[in-house]
Amino acid sequence: MRGDQVIGLQLPKFGLTVDRSEVVDFALSIGESRPQFTDVEAARAMGHRDVVLPPTYLFSLEFKRPEPYLAVERLGATLSSVLHAEQSFKYSATCHAGDRLDFDPRIDDYFEKSQGRLGFLRRRTTVTREGEPVATLENLVAIRWGADS
Repeated sequence: MRGDQVIGLQLPKFGLTVDRSEVVDFALSIGESRPQFTDVEAARAMGHRDVVLPPTYLFSLEFKRPEPYLAVERLGATLSSVLHAEQSFKYSATCHAGDRLDFDPRIDDYFEKSQGRLGFLRRRTTVTREGEPVATLENLVAIRWGADS
């Protein structure tokens, strides 16, 4: 089974400091109009230390990780055979621009359907700030196995 090659795979850990202008640009690009996501003064007036990260923003930060396609490559799949299938976020704290966040991603599952023609790869990432958990991210991608995979 292909999953034996990746289940439990520890992906490269990484950390970054969240850039305010990138958060604001992201919020505006998804149509977020609430001021805590786009206006630092409004966010501070609401009791936040800086603009708040929109709930899906942490997913976009994961694309900054080293070797973003390592698990897909280990499976022998091509990027053209991969499709985003699902994502979820569980927050234990609010994240803000200026936060230093550390990401600890690993592959926690792989399974197949349709007699092995469709694979599903699940990545779980723990996000911490100063060693304290702030979120758990889950991402599921579908892999179509066939002539071009």
